[in-house]
Amino acid sequence: MKSRGVTLFGLPTLLTVFIVITILSFATLSLLSANSDRNALKRTTSLVASTYALQSMTEEKIASLAKELTETSQNRENIDVILSQFLLKHPEITYNNTNRTLVFALEYSVLRMDVTLEVGSIADQPILTRTSYRLSTKNGQDYSLDGDPVWGG
Repeated sequence: MKSRGVTLFGLPTLLTVFIVITILSFATLSLLSANSDRNALKRTTSLVASTYALQSMTEEKIASLAKELTETSQNRENIDVILSQFLLKHPEITYNNTNRTLVFALEYSVLRMDVTLEVGSIADQPILTRTSYRLSTKNGQDYSLDGDPVWGG
């Protein structure tokens, strides 16, 4: 009887199929990874754009409030009288009489900016000084640290 030896019949085909499957697996994983990176980049870009838009809105609001306070104070009245008239026009602003601070919030997209302004006076002219910013999402995640945005969540 003749003994059969080990034959390599089909081994190159199996090896080729294994290599093709391996390459397709890595290509699929790379594509999925690139797709998730693209989606994360879109979300981050949207958040940054919304943050800058909200920051601009906040600065415009502070400038308009300061201008309005200055125009109201042209009558040279007491600053407390000026503030009471001012607050009647702006019900969205809360005033803390003990600290002399104005607090208001603006919302844009999914973000919310809480702003605290200190009211001071120089020669009976009201001056607004930013005390704090708090940038957060509507679900409460804070993106600010001492007034500076934190991009790590």
